[in-house]
Amino acid sequence: MFALLMVFQLWAAEEPQNLLHSYPSEVLRNEIVDFSPAVGHHFSPDAPEKCGSGNLVNRSPRSIRCQFTQSGLTEATLNVCDDKQTFCKALQVKVDVSAKMTADINGLIKNESLNRDLKRTLVPGFVEIAPADATKEALTRGQPVFVMISTDWCPACNEAKEYLLSSQAFQKAAQNWFKVYVDGDSLGASDWDHIVPYRYYPSFVLLNSKMQEVARFTGEIRQSDFEAWAKETNIWITDPIEKLKERVVARKKGSWKQKIKDLWNGVNAAEALTQEERLLDWALARNEKDLLKVLLPTNQFPKLEAQILTYEVAELEAKEKEEGKDLKAQKIQIYEKLLQHNLKGEHWGETLQNLCAVDLEACKPHLAKVQERLDYVRNQGGLTEAEKASQLGDEYYYITEVYQTVGDKKAEADFAVKCVEHYESMKRKSFLKISRAGQQGMVACLELSGQFQKEEALLESLIKAYPNEATFPWRMARALRKDKKPEQALPWIAKAESLAYGYNWFSIQILKADVYLDLKRAQDAKKVVGEALSQVRLESPSDTRNQSLVARLRTIQDKTENVVQK
Repeated sequence: MFALLMVFQLWAAEEPQNLLHSYPSEVLRNEIVDFSPAVGHHFSPDAPEKCGSGNLVNRSPRSIRCQFTQSGLTEATLNVCDDKQTFCKALQVKVDVSAKMTADINGLIKNESLNRDLKRTLVPGFVEIAPADATKEALTRGQPVFVMISTDWCPACNEAKEYLLSSQAFQKAAQNWFKVYVDGDSLGASDWDHIVPYRYYPSFVLLNSKMQEVARFTGEIRQSDFEAWAKETNIWITDPIEKLKERVVARKKGSWKQKIKDLWNGVNAAEALTQEERLLDWALARNEKDLLKVLLPTNQFPKLEAQILTYEVAELEAKEKEEGKDLKAQKIQIYEKLLQHNLKGEHWGETLQNLCAVDLEACKPHLAKVQERLDYVRNQGGLTEAEKASQLGDEYYYITEVYQTVGDKKAEADFAVKCVEHYESMKRKSFLKISRAGQQGMVACLELSGQFQKEEALLESLIKAYPNEATFPWRMARALRKDKKPEQALPWIAKAESLAYGYNWFSIQILKADVYLDLKRAQDAKKVVGEALSQVRLESPSDTRNQSLVARLRTIQDKTENVVQK
């Protein structure tokens, strides 16, 4: 016993002083804090972890997440061990939780109406309305509710506004729907997040007149695809997701009551599988992890293969982060399957770039398929000229990035030129005097290839055409920062700030802090982040949108602290 005690004391004497990565000692009420151990250490899988007056959200060897819902000083107990298994130690972590629940939002809403006329032009027939008012209106009208969640800066959103919403195909398909537009940058967007949780821009969600979700589509959508989606989802108006989920999960559990219902309603095995596929499609779009655990291990769904594989990659990446494991081989295997699937589908170039980022040698053999992929896109039917130009622009963008990654300068330059050409062709089909989506695509291609002067000229034309919008001066500041001109970025940040509102204001603050750090002005960066945190509203424990925002701000705050300490 004495010998064991001596050994423990020796281990303790050799124990590193800093066992945790930095964490905020002062936090917002309802904030989730992600504690992580220092390199070479992990949290004990056996010892109980306590969050003081807070709640344990989840735990893994590389992360313990606590949510602090009560104001005042509290003390969490976290058990850290070194990876060599020579010692473990219970750490007492003090956290001061602010009593403040709300922020002064006047500065965050004052510019919301600056661009209203343009938005009305871009989303004809849509209304901006709070969820409570939409619920009343929907019941009065007795119509399905179609919600588009979008932003001014999102290129795919701008493409939908310029080429889909004004089309006859869309107008015909959506003529009997009550159409609601949600500006994802407005503070009111967080209220809609409780009704139709979303993770992507744009997100299109169809609800019935009782505000029950029926279906959703995320990302780019072409006119022909939208027509097919609208036709299909109209059939499901009386069968919202909650009812569908109840049936499918009951079948999975072997419910005899559900078997009787299926017999009575004439639901055969093929129809049951179709319903399961519909629910899985929705669960993937919503990232409903608990439901996906029930649905994914059972049947094969070729129609959803790309979405399933993409989800599996995301899960592997999360596992790598949480458990500190190297899962590179598994990711390569999934990307190989995705490339095979997407060669005559969507997002092949993006998938190839993702593979190149994981393993350069694994991606190189697929370069032989580049021409086949481009030929497929060129010859693909069912697309308008603008849609085809957009898809080719996307492919050329990601393949340019691929050649940049593999170090082929000539191919990189050639593909960047083609990338610009296709987006330029796309913008000529816009009803706007200066296309937002097409010009944004050209800007991205030019920046990728390091043609900053041409990029800045295009951005200046966008700023002139849309003087009341923060998007393009903000984008100009980002371009100048990437061009190693942080001092020149600051006036454009000030311009963007004067036009910003809601969540785009926060994004501008993050960029501003980064620019200050580039300029070695760590105290200024620290002040910017502190002021931004003071404007965040975490009004409930379930506020996921603002939790993500706080996490981004804490990351920048951590960077400023490290620079100040140095």
